[in-house]
Amino acid sequence: MAIMMKTRIRSGKHIAVIELCEDRAPRTAQKIARLLPIEVLLCHAKFAGDELMFMIPAVIEPEFFKSSIESGDVLYYPIQQTICLFFSDHIVPFAQGPFNVIGNITEGTFDLKQLADRITAEGSQWAQFTKC
Repeated sequence: MAIMMKTRIRSGKHIAVIELCEDRAPRTAQKIARLLPIEVLLCHAKFAGDELMFMIPAVIEPEFFKSSIESGDVLYYPIQQTICLFFSDHIVPFAQGPFNVIGNITEGTFDLKQLADRITAEGSQWAQFTKC
């Protein structure tokens, strides 16, 4: 896996590191990298299991589709212009894939779980999505 860039998502004390991978969906990863830094509104996508997601201000054409999801996957979902972070093995398959795999969560899955719990209790949370 060719790593293009390490990025960070941070909301309060909760931090996760994401590696964008150029060998999976290079055009998608490059367009997302050009948006950084950006402030995003994180939502808990409970319908998909342990997933946090946020919209980005870009329309990116489908590139390399994957039809299954694994823990740690970071996906771009072209239909909804969202980035999806899957942080555990509790994943419910998408009914409307496909999606571009753009990277992996390499640090902070426990922080993402705590943040998901906070979002469930308090509502969506603002976060900074930046380069490391």
